[in-house]
Amino acid sequence: AIVVGEPVVMARLRRLRRMAGVAPDPLQQRAWGYFLSMGHYATALQRARRELTARRVELRDALNHYLHDAVKIQTVDGASAYWVCCRDGRDARALAVRAANAGVLIQPARLDAAQDGFAMGVTSVPRERIREGVRMLARLVRAEATRAEHGDAATTTLKPLAGTALRRAIAGKTFLYNTVYGEPCTITVRRTGALVGVAGYAGDDPDRGRWWIEGDRWFRQWEHWAYGEAEGFHVACDGVSLYWYDVSGKLVDKAVLLQSARPQPD
Repeated sequence: AIVVGEPVVMARLRRLRRMAGVAPDPLQQRAWGYFLSMGHYATALQRARRELTARRVELRDALNHYLHDAVKIQTVDGASAYWVCCRDGRDARALAVRAANAGVLIQPARLDAAQDGFAMGVTSVPRERIREGVRMLARLVRAEATRAEHGDAATTTLKPLAGTALRRAIAGKTFLYNTVYGEPCTITVRRTGALVGVAGYAGDDPDRGRWWIEGDRWFRQWEHWAYGEAEGFHVACDGVSLYWYDVSGKLVDKAVLLQSARPQPD
């Protein structure tokens, strides 16, 4: 361990170390001093920080992709974990047991306002395995999720749009939804088939993509978001919000339509 402090504190710590008989020999101290002076320790810290930041972003994006409508997350600067809260208030301990049986380890925790939740860390998880772990967790969460309003295409009074009604509801529109990490995301659907998205309060996470209609499903594919994969959805609209359902009829996303003073250009 490395301790930084006032000279009087350091002198006392050295005295305690000598009394405990664990003082390193001068040759070892010189080697450590030389190691630090060459900047290797600082470089190692920066490399570890970059890797943990990349893993944390991977975890955030996976949670936003697979559990956007089911959870919300929070973290603190410098942490290598997210604290996750299920929107339906489910028992995190019971979920942790079922997740462990499926090979995904999460830590139950009590969050702000005594909310039941769990922590997901990335310190010991390779980046390439994070997405699959979140996907497995999402299957458990969705398998037990209670049906909420507009949660199932079979039970809602909204009917999926088709044909020209589907194109009219989507083309030229701009809509807004919140990410699982609490920052807004605005998406503009150009009539030309282009998608323009901006996420974050400072607009620091932009992306572009394309959209099209096949049969009665709306397809979209981003360059970077959602892993750059094409996905198709049935779409319903109540005049205020849009609802996206998968092929099984389960709600996977929703957004609020923004009222624009002028239509989007073609």
